Amino acid sequence: MTKTNESIERPNFENVLIERQDAASRFIGAQATSAKWMTLPGSRPVRLAELRNSMCRWPIGDPQHYDAFRFCGATCELGDSYCDGHKQMAFAPSKPQRKLPVGTISPALLQAKG
Repeated sequence: MTKTNESIERPNFENVLIERQDAASRFIGAQATSAKWMTLPGSRPVRLAELRNSMCRWPIGDPQHYDAFRFCGATCELGDSYCDGHKQMAFAPSKPQRKLPVGTISPALLQAKG
């Protein structure tokens, strides 16, 4: 028993295209609402070729989508990679040093003596 061409189920390419468009819309919508991809006031999104010294290098968008991928481009201090707003997002404050009571020997010193 052989199958005819009419009995073979083929994918409906219109549906595949619609599904891909829907997925792209969801991806773009997620970018728009995510703080990670959010542009900050003062940013001027630029492409890699337009990026210069003293411009924020915070990535905006998905690097796999080259046409939509940008960098913040806001002005930053010479030598810094990020503008003030993105610097706050990128770097966590350091923990305050724990002070030992007077007369206590630190464990590191005990190991060094041992």
